[in-house]
Amino acid sequence: MKKTKSSFIKSLYVFLIFMFLYTPIMVLMVYSFNESKLNVVWTGFTFKWYQSLMNNAGILEAAKNSFQVAIASTLISVVIGTLTAIGLYRYKFRGKNVLDTILNIPLIIPEIVMGISLLAFFSMVQLPLGKLSLIAAHVTFSIAYKGILPCNSANDYARSYCRRLPCIYIIPG
Repeated sequence: MKKTKSSFIKSLYVFLIFMFLYTPIMVLMVYSFNESKLNVVWTGFTFKWYQSLMNNAGILEAAKNSFQVAIASTLISVVIGTLTAIGLYRYKFRGKNVLDTILNIPLIIPEIVMGISLLAFFSMVQLPLGKLSLIAAHVTFSIAYKGILPCNSANDYARSYCRRLPCIYIIPG
């Protein structure tokens, strides 16, 4: 009885947390079909805001650029992060701890500070600001999440298995 009550309370707690997180998103989705400009009162169902979105060239160009940057930075950071994780956890070399510490810096520094620092660096080396610098900034930030973090958080069995087969973290499931 005690275990059932505890399990019910835990399930209820998790449900309430998810409702707290997802209810605003669901409300926003419903009100995106509202005919009124102000989403205070429901005035009717319409697709006109989505038609307006699809006819706005600036927003479509921004979405295209976002997808291009996301795909490129993800592919580059996964390759670099995976190769870095293999090198760090399979081989011993001088400066390994320093490199591991440097690669974990993006996990510690707030994103806004990292972004401003990279902007200052790109301006200092006179790298033209555009898609290339944006991809470089995203790769710099996400390498730690793609390659370094999974091996650091693995348990002992998985870590010993990772030394034999480092690509275990890439395989889904």
